[in-house]
Amino acid sequence: MKHIQIAAALLAAVVFAFHRPAAAAEEALAVSVFDVKREKVVQAMPLEPPLQHSVLALLRSAPSMYGGLSVNPRGGLIVRIAFPAPLQVSHPFYKDRVRQVYLFLEPGTDPRALLFWEHGKSAVAVLHGDSRKFMERNHLGL
Repeated sequence: MKHIQIAAALLAAVVFAFHRPAAAAEEALAVSVFDVKREKVVQAMPLEPPLQHSVLALLRSAPSMYGGLSVNPRGGLIVRIAFPAPLQVSHPFYKDRVRQVYLFLEPGTDPRALLFWEHGKSAVAVLHGDSRKFMERNHLGL
């Protein structure tokens, strides 16, 4: 469990190092798409209902705690989603409402999620889904 907390803390530090501060006009853009290989944010947009439903479906997809020591992706996208209000995900895995999530979408691997709970804690989960299909269906990083 301690390894997961350390991995989550290191991952958060890496993600936040690349996250640019939002200007007042950009605060409504709740979704940021970071291209790992290009090392930059390639897309920013508001959280529209179709994407929110798709994210919630992915979060409900039989999540399990991440057991690895590092979640550093070698490619793909990191998608930051800041929910307008914390959301309760209807699955027993989620003991608190989710305030923000970073989805690690690397083709050929199961999606991973760095979850920030409403009351300040975080966790890393492995989700069941196809990263490439999720990116294509939601027009992410295109």
